[in-house]
Amino acid sequence: MDLNELWSHIRFASPATQAALWALGLVLLAIFSIWSDNRRVKRSSPDAVGFMPWTFIALASLFVAAGLAIAAVKGWKAA
Repeated sequence: MDLNELWSHIRFASPATQAALWALGLVLLAIFSIWSDNRRVKRSSPDAVGFMPWTFIALASLFVAAGLAIAAVKGWKAA
């Protein structure tokens, strides 16, 4: 399967499948945010303060991902 065929399958997928894919992407973003927050907590120089709110990004993305996952399941059950 080449990339054009894969993109075609994703683009013409049902709204429930697209919601599930967005939820998966947001879960991956949350995992990256949690990893980044752990790196920030364990840094060697306490004066090197970052500006990204990693905890908020993780919680917000997980909250939206949960809503999208619920919508996806409801969409799959209705079909």
